[in-house]
Amino acid sequence: IKHSKLVNIMTSITFDKISEDKTTGALFNVYFYTPGKNNSKKPIFLNIPSTKSIFGIETRYNNNYFKWTISSDIINNISLLENMLINSFTELAISSIKSKIIVKKGYPTMLETKLNKSASSSDIILHKPGEILTYNSLKNKKCTVKLQLRNISIQTRNNEHILYYNLEINEIALLHDK
Repeated sequence: IKHSKLVNIMTSITFDKISEDKTTGALFNVYFYTPGKNNSKKPIFLNIPSTKSIFGIETRYNNNYFKWTISSDIINNISLLENMLINSFTELAISSIKSKIIVKKGYPTMLETKLNKSASSSDIILHKPGEILTYNSLKNKKCTVKLQLRNISIQTRNNEHILYYNLEINEIALLHDK
């Protein structure tokens, strides 16, 4: 997401409800929406250039994640996106958002991202024909990562509406030193 694209007054975020359940909350598809001739809904993508994962692939329950180091520009873009999500969702007053920005003492600021369960490393990692790259080979290697925000969920706890989201990894390009 380019900063200028996020703050374009004509672009907003729109939602389509997928499902709702009393215990798990409501699930929505999310898009950038630009009013105009064709009132287009566009997927929300974010590129993280020249990043690395200091921990490599991590597994929690049956999901796989990467935490990528991020610059202040990416932190600002994520924060802006999170504010747009909160402000665009007007059906409920959102009390808080579970940010994917991770700030821990002694570590660089990171962004938690999720791997699609049905995608293999050869689907996600750009590679030359015949080259075999695995998720485990990415630890501490410089990469450019393309992410997509597909859905959000809103859960209600103690009468507060909490917004959750995942940034799904669409593509990882290993940056080779030249």
